[in-house]
Amino acid sequence: MDDSDDIRQLSDPDFLAERARVREAVEALQERLAFLDDEFVKRAFGADGGSAMSPGAITHGDLVEASLGNLREHRDDAARWLAVEVLLADEAALEDDDLVLGLHTLQDRLEAITRARYGVA
Repeated sequence: MDDSDDIRQLSDPDFLAERARVREAVEALQERLAFLDDEFVKRAFGADGGSAMSPGAITHGDLVEASLGNLREHRDDAARWLAVEVLLADEAALEDDDLVLGLHTLQDRLEAITRARYGVA
């Protein structure tokens, strides 16, 4: 089926089958993109123990796209990180030394998880 086909003309079973087919294709592409993003990060920063990609091979736009992909894939961690940052900017929160220590500990843990996920030392 291509873009010129009118999906409104499909029977319900055919429509559902087409929808399932497209969803499977999109999910497969998302998995492939996640794999490519992981490999990109490893190569970009020499995270696999080898040397980083040659200068100029990676643009700022590439890094932004990889970062955005990682944020989308790991929204929960990104939300936790943001919550910690918000609390660390709050004057009332900064008055509680135990809270500040706990927030920094959580931030360090999130950072370690992210580094481990992408094989970055």
